[in-house]
Amino acid sequence: MLIAMPSIQAKEFGSSAMLALAIGIPLMVLFSLTAGLISLCLTHFVVPIMYLRRIGVMAAWDEFRHELLADRVGTFVLYVLFQIVIGIAIGVLALLATCLTCCYHRALSGLGDPATAVRFRAFVPSLFSRAVRHRMDILQG
Repeated sequence: MLIAMPSIQAKEFGSSAMLALAIGIPLMVLFSLTAGLISLCLTHFVVPIMYLRRIGVMAAWDEFRHELLADRVGTFVLYVLFQIVIGIAIGVLALLATCLTCCYHRALSGLGDPATAVRFRAFVPSLFSRAVRHRMDILQG
């Protein structure tokens, strides 16, 4: 904020605003990634260690770092990346389900053009059957 103050006072997007963005965005991304990684370690590893061993949080962090993470950094990185991929996939599926149910409801409710509703009602089952046939072809070789 202090870096961008000259541009804010001049009510323009000048070089100080650009500098503030160039410094602020990477710092925010770094902070967000660090906070997310700490949260993942805490909820997925440290809290279960605390529960199973009946120990405090600092002892659980110490056990996590020295016993679980020490020799398995590569496995831990893959675990984190897999969690990211699963999160993205769930988000895409939720967006797709939302869009399909919204469009399907609109077509069935008659809010749109009746001809469009008829075409959409015919399209959705054929789209589904094509996807199932494609999956079956893949599974059968």
